[in-house]
Amino acid sequence: MAADDGDRFFHIIELAAALFEDGAPVVAARTLVGGMAEMSRLERRLSCHVLRAGIRQAGRWTGSERAAVRAELNRLPASGSLASEHRTLISLLDAAPPREPGTPVIGRANVLVTARDDGVGQYGRVVHLDVFVRPGGGSIRFEQAGDDLAQFRGFYQGVLAAEEYLLRRTRGSLAAALYLRAGSVRGLVPVLRRGSRLSGASLGLSTAMAALSAFLNLGLPEDVAFTGGVDPRGRVDPVGDVAVKLQAAKERGIGRVYIPSGNADAVTGLDGPDLDVVTVATVDDVASQAWTSGEMERSLDRLHRIAPAVSEAPALDIERSAGTRRALLSWVGRADPFGEYPDAAGGDASMEVVEEGPILTLCRILRPDAVFLFHTSAPDRWSDFTDRAAEVERVIGEMLPGATVHRRPLPAVQDPSDYGQLVPVLRREASGIVAAASREADPTEFVVNLSSGSPQMETTWHLLKAWRVIPARLFQVREARFAGAGEARVREVVLPAYT
Repeated sequence: MAADDGDRFFHIIELAAALFEDGAPVVAARTLVGGMAEMSRLERRLSCHVLRAGIRQAGRWTGSERAAVRAELNRLPASGSLASEHRTLISLLDAAPPREPGTPVIGRANVLVTARDDGVGQYGRVVHLDVFVRPGGGSIRFEQAGDDLAQFRGFYQGVLAAEEYLLRRTRGSLAAALYLRAGSVRGLVPVLRRGSRLSGASLGLSTAMAALSAFLNLGLPEDVAFTGGVDPRGRVDPVGDVAVKLQAAKERGIGRVYIPSGNADAVTGLDGPDLDVVTVATVDDVASQAWTSGEMERSLDRLHRIAPAVSEAPALDIERSAGTRRALLSWVGRADPFGEYPDAAGGDASMEVVEEGPILTLCRILRPDAVFLFHTSAPDRWSDFTDRAAEVERVIGEMLPGATVHRRPLPAVQDPSDYGQLVPVLRREASGIVAAASREADPTEFVVNLSSGSPQMETTWHLLKAWRVIPARLFQVREARFAGAGEARVREVVLPAYT
């Protein structure tokens, strides 16, 4: 394909994304489907992302628009590389129920962002963020067309804040807590113009509200938007360029915007009285204004009713005795703290999604009091996991403020596949940790993550348990693409008695 053909197709993809946003779904679908047969793999990946994002809006379409888009999708080949994507898109279209205009959307929030483009400079934009929740699986995933993990971090923080908000209201129900921690949460935002970048922090507050909407089955109005970062405890943090974002909200016809209290000065000098700007300090502040106390109580009662039927309590026992501390031991692997995976679960192996790595999944579900992170620090960049370990420590500190994180670099391990290096070093480290815990007043329960690091690193944990070096429970975290609907991603590994 010539270079000008590539530019032409990228322009087509950007045009189709804008057409979906502007309420012209038939033209957008026709524009994309007509060119996909000649596109490269990257261009098809972007096109499928745009189609998915557009079809998420199908609840707003008329009956004739839905039928016309279906006809366009049926032009995709029934076999070959696009067959699975065709099935997925049709399924998404069928799953989107018709909706009267103006009806609040479950799991959708408008987010104010600033984008930067080399040709345009800085500009404000209102995009919608969709969050979908299903029981089981225990994954947090974010679909994006780019490789910017900052977007996933903002999304991830928002999901944790929503879960913590609801956990405080589960009235001690273990089943409800398991439902929240072990459910799968998936996010999707539209594609911005090529060359643009989306600030990750600005997704935090809108993600928290969209996730609450999805968990509680309560809609959010179409004329409300959000911007702001959040931490896992629900505190709303300031973000940049709020004045530009507010101007974009006015131009889009948004009636109310929630911004961080720390950005209150951005309201000064706002042109015109048509926009209601509300400053908030916590997610609780926003939720209490978005829904009435009666709506919230009814939704929480529903959560308590459905939680026992869908929680993973029978499959995963995470209870601990009173007064017992829990310590998680793990290698740091390439999927930590976040990893990118082919979206086989969504029907398109060429579309990559980002999800939390095994260490964060176990921290979110098992809630350890202490985490020991072992990592290689070899001089070559492929074996030096120092930066990854530091990032894991930072995210755990945000997720579990009361937990202590101990980073243990192991320079003696130059080759992560060499048992001769791995076994003596890890045995010495684990023995020291167990000995130190035995001197504490409270007993310690040890849990081990088997899913990070090389296969030889995993086997070393099995050896240490067989030799009774460490009395630990072993846990495996499967990638979401290998877990079916409702299946647990986190499993305790109980092998036959060692001899």
